[in-house]
Amino acid sequence: MYLIPYNKIEKGEKLAIYGYGQVGRNILMQLSSMGIADRVCAVFDRDSDYIVDCPVPLFSSEEVSSVNFDRILIAVDPRNEGLVSEVHRYLFARGVDENKVVPVIWKNHEKYEEPYQVKGIEDEVLHIGFSCVAGMGDAITDLYLAAAIKEKLKECCRITYITAYSQLFEGHPAIDDVATSISDRHFDILFQNMDITIIKYWCPDKIKAISELIYAFCKRSIEFNSSGWRIPDYLYTLTYSTLFRKKKYTISDPFDYLGITDDNRPTFPEESFESEVLIKYGLEKGKYILFNRDVDKEQGMNHPKLWPIEYYGRLIELLKCKYKDLVCVQVGARGEDNSLPVDIDLSGRTKLKEIKAILRNAKFLISSEGGLVHLMHLLGGRSVVIYGPTDERFFSYDSDLACVNRKDICEVPCNYVFKDYTSGCLKGFNPPKCMENLTPEFVYKKIESSYWM
Repeated sequence: MYLIPYNKIEKGEKLAIYGYGQVGRNILMQLSSMGIADRVCAVFDRDSDYIVDCPVPLFSSEEVSSVNFDRILIAVDPRNEGLVSEVHRYLFARGVDENKVVPVIWKNHEKYEEPYQVKGIEDEVLHIGFSCVAGMGDAITDLYLAAAIKEKLKECCRITYITAYSQLFEGHPAIDDVATSISDRHFDILFQNMDITIIKYWCPDKIKAISELIYAFCKRSIEFNSSGWRIPDYLYTLTYSTLFRKKKYTISDPFDYLGITDDNRPTFPEESFESEVLIKYGLEKGKYILFNRDVDKEQGMNHPKLWPIEYYGRLIELLKCKYKDLVCVQVGARGEDNSLPVDIDLSGRTKLKEIKAILRNAKFLISSEGGLVHLMHLLGGRSVVIYGPTDERFFSYDSDLACVNRKDICEVPCNYVFKDYTSGCLKGFNPPKCMENLTPEFVYKKIESSYWM
């Protein structure tokens, strides 16, 4: 979990945030939840021209010396020490006082905190909050739990989804309301899932009166988390995929109270404006392939689960050689060293709601495991997913094409096995051997054998 070191911030100080990806959005959401978001006078990001949903004044990172603030929070992944140091140097080179710079911190979940009990809202409806504090992919897979509860309770519950990516979830049939912060909101139960089901607070009497099943599910989750099994959060994947034989989207219900499966996936309904989005960007339904090469940019472009950029270029060349009329489109976050040789580059140019239309109408998506893969699946689409250090047994969907080639290198995926998994390969290779061995020719043959083209 990303946390703000409040001991380094004085009361009433004007704050700035450097970086508005997953970490920056999370930090701003925390400040909003505490009612002090008005103290944020600026957000700086190198891709400021392509960000359309920032609720506070947004500036290019190059303008950092022209704005007055008392503290600037480095909102990049604190586990990537090299990237944090790089931002430090960047800020100091532009005259930012060293004493004003405050990196955010990462806290592992080795200690479980019991949920506290609250007085329920006095009506006959169960008010449920989902605080999705992690990345976009986590917020999307949490929908499986929200939809399962909605299916059981129907009109007897009201679900509010709290995430920095709230635009994505507007109008979803499982969600009654969206928000970017908890603020002064109150619920009968508040979930804060980090893969497993974490309950921050609840009103057991009201929950039990409305649904014995939901009460039993919550009670068992609390008992399980309190039983002393807890391990560092970077080992969740390994633990769940072996102990419970669960995938990421079913992990929230390890004891099968709610019957979560991919057969009843919480799909996003088609929206009326989607044809307008295709026209706007010059796209034709089913005539283009999407390419995405990024994880959250605060983790850097050397993240071990990123396929080498030259491999993307070679794969595009192979596809275009055979399929002359194929249109290749890049999506995802914009990066200075992340440009692919595509026909249309939409990286960093689309709004969150627009990306749903672009994904749904594509032939398929080619990407490392991440938020867009999970979103594509709930839009009814398919993805060619590049798996190197990431565990396909945990993250994959049966309808997708999983590309894996670890033979004679690392037989077991190492992503999430050790603490600093985002900073590089466990064995020190750059790129990781499991990615280097997954050649463009290998992926091309997988695509050809699938008959997706």
